[in-house]
Amino acid sequence: MADINTVKELIRLTRVARVSLFLWGTHGIGKSSIVREVAQEMGIGFVDFRCAQIEACDLRGLPDKVDGRTVFCPSAELPSAGRGILFLDELNRATADVLSAAFQLVLDRRVGEYCLPEGWSIVSAGNLENGDYHVAELDPAFCDRFCHAVLSAGVSTFDEWSDWISERYPEMAFEVVNFCSGNLKHLEVVENESLGFQVLPSRRSWEMAIRCLSVARREGFSERCRVEVLAGLIGRELAVAFQKHRSPVSPHDLLSSGVAELAEQITRLNRNQKMALMWGLFSHVRDQLHDRDRAKVALDFAELLIEQEKDLAIGFCVSLLSGACQADEQLTNAQYVALLTNTRLTAAMARVNGEEGETDSLVNYLAERPKLSRAVAQAMSQEADTNVEEVCL
Repeated sequence: MADINTVKELIRLTRVARVSLFLWGTHGIGKSSIVREVAQEMGIGFVDFRCAQIEACDLRGLPDKVDGRTVFCPSAELPSAGRGILFLDELNRATADVLSAAFQLVLDRRVGEYCLPEGWSIVSAGNLENGDYHVAELDPAFCDRFCHAVLSAGVSTFDEWSDWISERYPEMAFEVVNFCSGNLKHLEVVENESLGFQVLPSRRSWEMAIRCLSVARREGFSERCRVEVLAGLIGRELAVAFQKHRSPVSPHDLLSSGVAELAEQITRLNRNQKMALMWGLFSHVRDQLHDRDRAKVALDFAELLIEQEKDLAIGFCVSLLSGACQADEQLTNAQYVALLTNTRLTAAMARVNGEEGETDSLVNYLAERPKLSRAVAQAMSQEADTNVEEVCL
């Protein structure tokens, strides 16, 4: 459950991360007011579609004939430029054809001839099912496109609501707030705040989680917001477990302590953990391979890994070299392939670099490790031979 301030954070966070938020709550709790208020605070546009009261053509557009072909003319209500939030309210009360149009809009940011402008994000909202009105059961594939958040009712958000309503209606709000504070059932009847379905992890939702966490850490969103965005993407139980999880060895550990210091712990990792550590280290060093200390850690790790998971070590070295060579505009793709498959060429290039005073080069660092260089060249030569045989066949 999320309070009002956390929901506001989630709207901002998912907007930057380009993840669509689905806001759930009991009817009349103020979901649309919160979204509208965030748009006003950010100084951006706000377009509200009440999905229970529209038809598919309001999203997809009406058909027209142009040059003998049928095209769909987008509704004038849909945003065409600028920045803002497109709010799809009461989405789980929409008809099947409206849901289909919304599905395409959320998934592809387009429907029919219409494309949602880059500066716009999508927030959807739905009422929790409590038996008082009909709601549609949403397809699991549709739900998987969203980060789900439940706006908590009752005591957890009463203080925030009372502040808001008192500021908006300073003369009359006191009597209402005072009356409702004595018994929160007078404010709203909260019978069920369950989503009615389970938020489950998927590869898509983990990708969205990574995007959201990257934004949250970069821009300083609260810890409560981070937990809620994870819970809305992969499920609360898994979100809590992830927050408590600590890898035995991290890329930061490698860079600060060195590979030799952590060799025993690395050896005990399983293959998947080593792969995760490998790509994590790659992301930390790929733009700084001219730095001898960072390059040393990367190549030390590759040398340790080659004794345990040779294919991972080769892939790691190839990725490192690829990044380094792409940064060197003088190398053609053919020269890069030759460099990977020929240790003599690697050594020769290292000598040339040294003569020209360019000693801070991954090629130079690799040439200093003949065993690793030979292993990379041998693996790449075998792969090249296999590709040639497949083409011939």
